[in-house]
Amino acid sequence: MTNTNRLRQYRDEIKLPKLKAGMYLLELKTDPKTIGERTMFFVSDIRLMSLPQAGDTLRLAIVRAKDNQPIHNASIQLDEGKPIAVNGQGELRLYDYEDSTSLYVVTPEGSHLPPIDVDQLSDYDLDKADTTRMNIFLDRGVYRPGQIVHVGVIRHQINHTKTKAWSNALTKLYLRNPQGEILDSVSIFTDDYGTAHTSFILPNKTLNGAYTIGEGWNVASFRVEEYKRPTFTIEISKPTMYYALGDSITLEGKAQNLMGEPVRRARVIVNRTYLSNTKPDTLFTDNRGQFLIPMKLDSSVRTGVSRNFFSINGTITDGTGEQQPFNYTVYADDKRAHLTIQSDGDYRVELHHLPQLCFLLTNRCGVLQKGRVKYWLKGYESDVQSCETSDTYTLKPSDKSDNRSVGVITLPLPANVKKGRNELIATCEGDTARYSFILFDENDKRPCEEMNGWFYATGSDLEKVIILL
Repeated sequence: MTNTNRLRQYRDEIKLPKLKAGMYLLELKTDPKTIGERTMFFVSDIRLMSLPQAGDTLRLAIVRAKDNQPIHNASIQLDEGKPIAVNGQGELRLYDYEDSTSLYVVTPEGSHLPPIDVDQLSDYDLDKADTTRMNIFLDRGVYRPGQIVHVGVIRHQINHTKTKAWSNALTKLYLRNPQGEILDSVSIFTDDYGTAHTSFILPNKTLNGAYTIGEGWNVASFRVEEYKRPTFTIEISKPTMYYALGDSITLEGKAQNLMGEPVRRARVIVNRTYLSNTKPDTLFTDNRGQFLIPMKLDSSVRTGVSRNFFSINGTITDGTGEQQPFNYTVYADDKRAHLTIQSDGDYRVELHHLPQLCFLLTNRCGVLQKGRVKYWLKGYESDVQSCETSDTYTLKPSDKSDNRSVGVITLPLPANVKKGRNELIATCEGDTARYSFILFDENDKRPCEEMNGWFYATGSDLEKVIILL
């Protein structure tokens, strides 16, 4: 397929040859080469049919997709339990299956169906017997006074597992304001498809707030706002320095109009909501539209989770009297920095294909900081190494034999390292990060860790795939 427009999404079909039952991996590539895509799919002529019944019972049948004939010697397995054989008609009744998460279909040819989520097998609901449903839809969620609200209604009847449209159903809708007062009402009938349409005209002078359209508890909500487009915006920058509980920081704010020009000499009212019995501060923007908000991160009078969050809000009023709100929250704890480790590979590390690791050091607002990391493999504390932290969030691919990216290293392994689960430990600025991985050799005959299955690809072009079970 030729891509003639980079902004367009293309759809196409792939005609596959006749495949045997099993699990397959499909890989998509581009020319020139970019990031490839892969997806797993199953080929099977087995189908599972299910019917929820009263008493928390599930009736299952395993059949052939070609002729819908039952498979007599098949079985069902819940999670890691014992297989349960079907009867002579290929059917089975399950009881007390709600605590299970996955269901597997097993036949003499093998299991060629993906695991089935038990939650997707609907329960038998007695409440669905002879009930009705009404869904109300609006053309949008926010209106101005005097505008038209277009309303669509769908009504249907439910009798156990059967659902049908409720035609010629009388439906009365009420328009209520934020105080619950009825402003208008209309009666409509549904058509043969159970649908109906109508509209309401909002008063030109009415309250702002949340309105509802419907009857009883079955309503649709929307808001009425006297919207005016703002002429300037407010930006609060993240703190760029290290900080922790007990420190003092300064937030930098800026107000500018839609053309990027600063809003000069605007009045700034700041409320420190994390402090009680404190009067608001009054500031003014400078010639660059900037203002500074000092904060003391003192948690001595605060308890629980709230002791780590320090929120401010306020308003800025320009020379014309236009007022715009702003708010900002700073998170702080006992640590000044946060260290994380990124990897370009899987947690399963092949001995001859070591991944690259990237050390990221940020302050408590997520702003990257510079620092020097010390790292070592657990159990090999005598072999401590160090490097600078990364200056970017993205782990850039590079030649592992000549890695010059700042803060990026190839996973270091001592000569006598053991296969199996290992852990890399790194410290910087009082914080510790850990990277856990399973080391193995592609020539191993069984996994180094106990697990249900193991899949490992040695290259992006699928030159060689090792599956250990």
